[in-house]
Amino acid sequence: MITGKCPYCERGDVELTKHHLVPQSRISRYAKKLGETPQELRERVVWLCRPCHSNGHDHLTEKEMALVYNTQEKLAAHPAMVKFTDWLKKSGAKGKIKHKSARSKKK
Repeated sequence: MITGKCPYCERGDVELTKHHLVPQSRISRYAKKLGETPQELRERVVWLCRPCHSNGHDHLTEKEMALVYNTQEKLAAHPAMVKFTDWLKKSGAKGKIKHKSARSKKK
């Protein structure tokens, strides 16, 4: 982990986690389909704060991430990401955010 500004919620001085835009478990399966080498896909990452990172995984399957939301811009434009990051920006939250997974709400 590193410390910096999250490119999605724009909170600064927070711990950032490495998010693989194409999940590592899907790289070999989709490299040819996406027209890139496995190495190129492994290097396609974005550093996000934990709440933004978790929110992406809560709302998208690995297949959706690999085939549809596989760039920083596409992931940022997903409606659930937009709603969540807008909320984080407006809240002015600092430090750690308690984040309930969307999956836990479905129970």
